Amino acid sequence: MKLGLRKDFFKAGHFWIGVFILLVAVIGFQGAQDSFDFIISTVNAIFGTINLIVGIFVRE
Repeated sequence: MKLGLRKDFFKAGHFWIGVFILLVAVIGFQGAQDSFDFIISTVNAIFGTINLIVGIFVRE
């Protein structure tokens, strides 16, 4: 029972981690000063999107 609860929390966690990383990426895009900031924000957006997709599909 405990393992199942932990597993469900982990699955739901991917979705919210993705939302949070995408939020950080959007804020980073708005405040980007140079190309390095832009690259970091792009990487954040990619990882956030991957987490969001995993969270949506694994939740089912």
